[in-house]
Amino acid sequence: MLKFLLVAYYFLLMWCHEKNKERKMLSAFIEGEIVIPKKVHQERVYAIDFDNTIAYTKWPTIIKPIPYAMEVLRNLSEDPNCTLILWSCREGKELEEALNFCSAYGVKFDYVNENCERNLKKFGLNCRKVSADVYIDDKSWEGLNGGIERLWKNWHFWLKENGFFD
Repeated sequence: MLKFLLVAYYFLLMWCHEKNKERKMLSAFIEGEIVIPKKVHQERVYAIDFDNTIAYTKWPTIIKPIPYAMEVLRNLSEDPNCTLILWSCREGKELEEALNFCSAYGVKFDYVNENCERNLKKFGLNCRKVSADVYIDDKSWEGLNGGIERLWKNWHFWLKENGFFD
């Protein structure tokens, strides 16, 4: 009987200890002492077109961002495992306008119309074609079938459901 009481007492102590630990963690979280780390993506290089892919445009005028594009790109640009390349035919003043437009929404590109360091090391040369793991363009099969808006929306909701942002 004594053995049973000692075991029961031990489990009661452990339960109280765990509850106290949970209370302390909850309190620290509420007070902002604990920050839950944001999920990160698999390491990837994304080459993304600008005109009618990130923003609706009527060359050279930028009209407005495509729904959900900026939220997804902002999330990717904040992730250390993602390399974003702005892959556009724009040059000079028009390219600067596109970069400023994206910057106003908090989107930062790592490279503009050039290969990233990872791929330069991997392939040992810098060719004219931008090398990436994922290409996003309104001239792709998905884009030609009216899917750019759907792509950004689906990607946004997938990121949200999988805890990449609130």
